[in-house]
Amino acid sequence: YLWYALDEAYTAYPGGREICLKVDEDSIPRFLREGGIYPEAINQPMNHGKDQVTGLSLLVAPMENGEETSFTLYDDDGISNEFEEGIYRRTKITMSGKNVVTLAFDAQGSYKDPVEDLCVTMIRKDKAPLGVTLDGRDLPHFLDRTKFENAAEGWYYSQTKRAAIIKCKNPMRGVDAANLSVSFAQFDLIGM
Repeated sequence: YLWYALDEAYTAYPGGREICLKVDEDSIPRFLREGGIYPEAINQPMNHGKDQVTGLSLLVAPMENGEETSFTLYDDDGISNEFEEGIYRRTKITMSGKNVVTLAFDAQGSYKDPVEDLCVTMIRKDKAPLGVTLDGRDLPHFLDRTKFENAAEGWYYSQTKRAAIIKCKNPMRGVDAANLSVSFAQFDLIGM
């Protein structure tokens, strides 16, 4: 397995080796293993009783061989015991594919998801994507980072990170299933 340092360039390290990194109080290294799915709140709540997570970021690193991996995201209100009455939401996120990597979201539960915005960063060091679809609908591609940041949805490829950055409204609001697909298929200019 490869391990990706969660640094400015998502530096890749082969597994099974010892590495030495400089560590101080301001830089504790974090890593994501190939096949990993790492969720994080975009808006960091300051008070769990009053603030809700309205933006979710997913950092994903597909398996080089396309093998399927999954992660289950659990959510409830975080303050009451309503989860005991079944008011919670479990979202299984399954990542699979090599030439087309699909993130399949499958949710169960009656808790209303407060997440409005989703940002997926997909690390893929060997090639840039050709296109991104959300439930079969093409998302716009931006070559300019500033235009991407100002857009409501779309995708951008970061040369520095060698990762596709995708943002959209939460595809799981009001539905129980959604698919986000990123195509890394070979592109044949001659066959155009």
